[in-house]
Amino acid sequence: MQNLIILGLSLVIVHSITLRHDCGQAHMQPLFFECCPTPFIYDDATLSCICPPDTPLLSPNNTCSICPSDTHWDQQSASCVGCKGGRVYNRDLEVCMCPPQHVLNKAGECITC
Repeated sequence: MQNLIILGLSLVIVHSITLRHDCGQAHMQPLFFECCPTPFIYDDATLSCICPPDTPLLSPNNTCSICPSDTHWDQQSASCVGCKGGRVYNRDLEVCMCPPQHVLNKAGECITC
């Protein structure tokens, strides 16, 4: 009986320890410790390894990459998308907008003044 109590307390302690989830630092799975392989990071929301935000695209060969230069990562559609109508993506504001010295016309295209 005493051994069962010690085992139970040990399990509670192990499960209550907060561990980082990156590769090289274990994260808890139901019965074992496991690391996310490089370059994946652990996502607490999905309880799985995902691509990091700076390389969010998962390629068919299971590697993380970035979107092509004329596109950007769209979190809602989980895909690389491009800006339309001559607009360029502003990474700071996370929106497509007309480049400097251009305005948006009624057709939704960027034109020079």
